[in-house]
Amino acid sequence: MNKLLFPAALLSALSGQAIAASASPAPSAAVSYRDLDLSTAAGQSTLEARLAAAVRQVCPRRFDGGIGLTSAEQSCRRDAFASARGQAKQAVALAHRQPVSIATR
Repeated sequence: MNKLLFPAALLSALSGQAIAASASPAPSAAVSYRDLDLSTAAGQSTLEARLAAAVRQVCPRRFDGGIGLTSAEQSCRRDAFASARGQAKQAVALAHRQPVSIATR
């Protein structure tokens, strides 16, 4: 599977880990990296940019007249990015693995 799938934390006045009861599921995004070589810095940088865009998609800015993100928006983005980064690190680690060679005598 060459996609990362991560749920966004539900926007809540509580901590980022708290999930409020809701009839609708939390938004999520799939980020493809099939076309990237994650063993290179360029591939990893492109994946980071895609993750950041996906986080902005699942944790959109709610314009309330203020100039910054609300604490709920910050929590949502922080939690979503942490979830995505964990999966991205696994994908990068797999990209650096060398195949095992088995020789016969």
